[in-house]
Amino acid sequence: MGETGKIAYRIVVTGHVQGVGFRAFTVSLARKNGVSGFVRNDDDGCVEIIAEANRRSMDRFLEGLQDGNGWSRTDTITHDPINPAGMTGFEVEY
Repeated sequence: MGETGKIAYRIVVTGHVQGVGFRAFTVSLARKNGVSGFVRNDDDGCVEIIAEANRRSMDRFLEGLQDGNGWSRTDTITHDPINPAGMTGFEVEY
């Protein structure tokens, strides 16, 4: 955990997560839970997220990703630790 008490992950979500509003859902979920970073579609059909937050916020964020937005279907979520970079805000990256 970084000096700020934040953790960071590179998260990859597979399933039916492109073309169903999943990135907009992810932005809303992140902002609601105080998570910083970005989300983007990958060419292989998955969604990649770089996320940074305190442990409690990150746990809520990961749970919300699993639940999805009602149109998406989440098959797997992997999250690999990365070093916190002091990001602010959460946006869609194109």
